Amino acid sequence: MVAPTEILLAEADRVLAACSPGEFEVRCEPRPSSSWLAAVAAVGGEPEPSLDRVPQPARFAVATCGGEPVGVGLAAASGGWCGVYGMATHPDWRRRGVATAVLRAGARWASGLGARLFLQVEEDNPGARRLYAALGFRGSHRYHCRVRSVFP
Repeated sequence: MVAPTEILLAEADRVLAACSPGEFEVRCEPRPSSSWLAAVAAVGGEPEPSLDRVPQPARFAVATCGGEPVGVGLAAASGGWCGVYGMATHPDWRRRGVATAVLRAGARWASGLGARLFLQVEEDNPGARRLYAALGFRGSHRYHCRVRSVFP
Protein backbone atom coordinates (compact mmCIF):
# COMPACT_ATOMS: atom_id res chain seq x y z
CA MET A 1 0.00 0.00 0.00
CA VAL A 2 1.34 3.41 -0.93
CA ALA A 3 -0.03 6.24 1.18
CA PRO A 4 -1.57 9.38 -0.34
CA THR A 5 1.00 12.19 -0.20
CA GLU A 6 0.89 15.97 -0.20
CA ILE A 7 3.54 18.38 -1.49
CA LEU A 8 4.08 21.35 0.83
CA LEU A 9 5.88 24.61 -0.04
CA ALA A 10 7.45 27.34 2.11
CA GLU A 11 9.70 30.37 1.89
CA ALA A 12 13.02 29.52 3.56
CA ASP A 13 13.09 32.83 5.46
CA ARG A 14 9.61 32.20 6.83
CA VAL A 15 10.64 28.77 8.10
CA LEU A 16 13.74 30.30 9.69
CA ALA A 17 11.64 32.93 11.44
CA ALA A 18 9.28 30.25 12.78
CA CYS A 19 12.06 28.01 14.13
CA SER A 20 13.39 28.70 17.59
CA PRO A 21 17.14 28.06 18.02
CA GLY A 22 16.62 24.92 20.15
CA GLU A 23 19.08 22.83 22.10
CA PHE A 24 20.31 20.46 19.41
CA GLU A 25 23.52 20.73 17.47
CA VAL A 26 22.97 20.09 13.76
CA ARG A 27 25.89 19.13 11.54
CA CYS A 28 25.46 19.40 7.77
CA GLU A 29 27.70 17.69 5.25
CA PRO A 30 27.74 18.01 1.46
CA ARG A 31 27.81 14.24 0.88
CA PRO A 32 26.19 11.18 2.52
CA SER A 33 29.11 10.11 4.70
CA SER A 34 29.29 6.84 6.60
CA SER A 35 28.56 8.78 9.80
CA TRP A 36 25.38 10.23 8.24
CA LEU A 37 24.27 6.76 7.11
CA ALA A 38 24.98 5.42 10.61
CA ALA A 39 22.92 8.28 12.11
CA VAL A 40 20.01 7.45 9.78
CA ALA A 41 20.08 3.86 11.03
CA ALA A 42 20.47 4.97 14.67
CA VAL A 43 17.31 7.09 14.59
CA GLY A 44 15.31 4.39 12.80
CA GLY A 45 15.16 6.15 9.43
CA GLU A 46 15.78 4.84 5.97
CA PRO A 47 18.14 6.56 3.54
CA GLU A 48 16.67 7.77 0.29
CA PRO A 49 16.91 4.86 -2.17
CA SER A 50 18.86 6.80 -4.79
CA LEU A 51 21.49 8.75 -2.87
CA ASP A 52 23.78 8.57 -5.90
CA ARG A 53 21.23 10.66 -7.84
CA VAL A 54 20.71 13.42 -5.26
CA PRO A 55 21.30 16.70 -7.10
CA GLN A 56 24.12 18.91 -5.92
CA PRO A 57 24.39 21.08 -4.01
CA ALA A 58 22.97 19.12 -1.10
CA ARG A 59 23.28 18.97 2.66
CA PHE A 60 22.97 15.84 4.77
CA ALA A 61 22.00 16.86 8.32
CA VAL A 62 22.39 15.10 11.66
CA ALA A 63 20.95 16.53 14.88
CA THR A 64 22.73 15.38 18.02
CA CYS A 65 22.24 15.62 21.76
CA GLY A 66 25.17 14.70 23.97
CA GLY A 67 27.01 13.50 20.88
CA GLU A 68 24.34 10.95 20.00
CA PRO A 69 22.27 11.24 16.80
CA VAL A 70 18.62 12.05 17.48
CA GLY A 71 17.43 13.18 14.04
CA VAL A 72 18.40 13.37 10.38
CA GLY A 73 17.34 14.99 7.14
CA LEU A 74 18.51 15.84 3.65
CA ALA A 75 18.17 19.05 1.65
CA ALA A 76 18.94 19.23 -2.08
CA ALA A 77 18.77 22.39 -4.20
CA SER A 78 18.03 22.79 -7.87
CA GLY A 79 16.47 25.52 -10.00
CA GLY A 80 15.57 27.88 -7.14
CA TRP A 81 13.97 25.12 -5.07
CA CYS A 82 15.30 23.09 -2.15
CA GLY A 83 13.73 19.72 -1.47
CA VAL A 84 13.63 18.36 2.07
CA TYR A 85 13.84 14.58 2.21
CA GLY A 86 14.37 11.71 4.61
CA MET A 87 13.33 13.51 7.79
CA ALA A 88 13.53 11.09 10.71
CA THR A 89 13.61 11.54 14.48
CA HIS A 90 14.46 8.81 16.97
CA PRO A 91 11.17 7.74 18.63
CA ASP A 92 12.47 8.68 22.11
CA TRP A 93 13.13 12.25 20.93
CA ARG A 94 9.93 13.07 19.06
CA ARG A 95 8.03 16.28 19.89
CA ARG A 96 11.12 17.80 21.51
CA GLY A 97 12.29 20.07 18.67
CA VAL A 98 14.63 17.73 16.79
CA ALA A 99 12.85 17.97 13.43
CA THR A 100 12.57 21.74 13.86
CA ALA A 101 16.34 21.93 14.41
CA VAL A 102 17.02 19.89 11.26
CA LEU A 103 14.56 21.99 9.23
CA ARG A 104 16.11 25.20 10.59
CA ALA A 105 19.55 24.11 9.38
CA GLY A 106 18.16 23.23 5.96
CA ALA A 107 16.19 26.48 5.72
CA ARG A 108 19.26 28.53 6.66
CA TRP A 109 21.24 26.81 3.91
CA ALA A 110 18.42 27.17 1.36
CA SER A 111 17.95 30.83 2.25
CA GLY A 112 21.62 31.46 1.47
CA LEU A 113 20.99 30.00 -1.98
CA GLY A 114 17.84 32.07 -2.47
CA ALA A 115 15.80 28.85 -2.75
CA ARG A 116 12.22 28.08 -1.69
CA LEU A 117 11.52 24.85 0.21
CA PHE A 118 9.33 21.92 -0.68
CA LEU A 119 8.73 18.54 0.89
CA GLN A 120 6.44 15.55 0.67
CA VAL A 121 4.44 14.30 3.63
CA GLU A 122 2.14 11.33 3.83
CA GLU A 123 -1.42 12.34 4.59
CA ASP A 124 -1.61 9.81 7.44
CA ASN A 125 1.24 11.51 9.35
CA PRO A 126 -0.62 14.12 11.44
CA GLY A 127 2.36 14.93 13.68
CA ALA A 128 4.60 15.87 10.76
CA ARG A 129 1.77 17.75 9.06
CA ARG A 130 1.17 19.88 12.19
CA LEU A 131 4.89 20.63 12.51
CA TYR A 132 5.27 21.66 8.88
CA ALA A 133 2.15 23.86 9.03
CA ALA A 134 3.43 25.58 12.18
CA LEU A 135 6.71 26.35 10.39
CA GLY A 136 4.97 27.97 7.42
CA PHE A 137 4.61 25.14 4.91
CA ARG A 138 1.42 25.27 2.83
CA GLY A 139 -0.16 22.66 0.58
CA SER A 140 0.53 22.70 -3.14
CA HIS A 141 -0.93 19.45 -4.44
CA ARG A 142 -1.57 15.81 -3.60
CA TYR A 143 -0.77 12.53 -5.29
CA HIS A 144 -0.52 8.84 -4.66
CA CYS A 145 1.22 6.11 -6.56
CA ARG A 146 -0.43 3.03 -7.84
CA VAL A 147 1.80 -0.01 -7.80
CA ARG A 148 0.98 -2.83 -10.16
CA SER A 149 1.66 -6.24 -8.76
CA VAL A 150 4.28 -8.23 -10.61
CA PHE A 151 2.69 -11.46 -9.44
CA PRO A 152 -0.34 -13.00 -11.18
